[in-house]
Amino acid sequence: MAILSQTPQAAGISVHSRDGARFLLVAGQPLNEPIAQWGPFVMNSREELETAFDDFRSGRF
Repeated sequence: MAILSQTPQAAGISVHSRDGARFLLVAGQPLNEPIAQWGPFVMNSREELETAFDDFRSGRF
């Protein structure tokens, strides 16, 4: 994972590989919100994560 700079002075990136390489570039605006991650779930708080797991386990997800 890399966070690329958006400043005009940014040099960019250079990648070298003996066996080739593939990239997935994802772009978006920063959320500026708290992030809580557990397994496949990403929420804003531990409480929201626990609710998501409960929903998943009970089949409501």
